[in-house]
Amino acid sequence: MISQFVILSQHGDILLFKDYRGDVGKDSPELFLQKIRDLSGGLAPPTFHHDGINYLHVKHNSLFFMATTRSNLSPFMVIELINRVASLCKDYCGVLSEEAIRLNFPLVYEILDEVIDFGYPQGTSTDMLKAYMENSPVLVREGTTPGLFGAERRMVPSTAANKSIMGTAISQGRKNEIFVDVLERLTVLISTSGSVLRADIDGTIQMKSFLVGVPEIKMGLSEDLTVGKEDKRGYHSHAHVDECSFHESVDLSEFGQSRVLTIHPPQGEVTTPTWLSWSLTKS
Repeated sequence: MISQFVILSQHGDILLFKDYRGDVGKDSPELFLQKIRDLSGGLAPPTFHHDGINYLHVKHNSLFFMATTRSNLSPFMVIELINRVASLCKDYCGVLSEEAIRLNFPLVYEILDEVIDFGYPQGTSTDMLKAYMENSPVLVREGTTPGLFGAERRMVPSTAANKSIMGTAISQGRKNEIFVDVLERLTVLISTSGSVLRADIDGTIQMKSFLVGVPEIKMGLSEDLTVGKEDKRGYHSHAHVDECSFHESVDLSEFGQSRVLTIHPPQGEVTTPTWLSWSLTKS
């Protein structure tokens, strides 16, 4: 079971502190930050043990989401729970930032009350928790920057998906919509002579749903896509990934034949497929 759950800013400010069992000292956030600062570069491992206490943390958008326990818990389970809490904060606050956590402190505290009971994880479904949320989100104002002589200059927001799922009803002006982002990261290892030794690409398709209910959505991928050791499909240049995993809301019954994903997305943000390609070579 989890003893404490803490959210800290990158400067070490305690934004939220929740003590579930009272068996770990109140100075655990300070000890955690001191441990990080003592390491070269400030890169602490996701989990470490100190003075009989297990510290587990994940960093999201310059925020430290940290949990402590005296029990011998599975680190993967606790880290997955921390990631789910971070996702819930983003779903309900709209954005995941220090300002959003400060403005929505009662709402985030309420989320932790519902997700973890006396240190034991409960449900982490965004849809399920909506029925128990009493506090309304305070949205972080975005899209404005200071202009000439201090005048306000309006800008188009970088994404329209940065809003809470606890919006008004459709009949009151809320749109029935879904946002899809394709994200890829390239990691390259280059020798001193300039030749590429290894190149990896890992990518995801992230969806944020504001749809009412759980409708069925069809997503078509390239028909020439191959996964793993599959043979090349078609006669043209094709896309290939070495590994691919899918969210539990994705139905793969049509994927093998036509590369179509049938998705029943829950409200909030979800990563549908995640893929990895490695050892790319120059053509």
